[in-house]
Amino acid sequence: MKTVDVRGLSCPEPILNVDEALKTDKELKIIISEPHTRTNIIAHLEKKNIPFTESKEGNDMIIETTNER
Repeated sequence: MKTVDVRGLSCPEPILNVDEALKTDKELKIIISEPHTRTNIIAHLEKKNIPFTESKEGNDMIIETTNER
């Protein structure tokens, strides 16, 4: 599982980083600090039909993509 840390980045950079990582690994751990970034990434993953789970680690939000469909 590849980790993609998008804390503190402005759009569209978080989406671009996630898309780049998805080219080589379908299982990602995406670390997010801003609620609007979380919303944008979730919408993007749903549009691409990529399953994911959500959790929190301290102040950060975590989205993990999976190969399960």
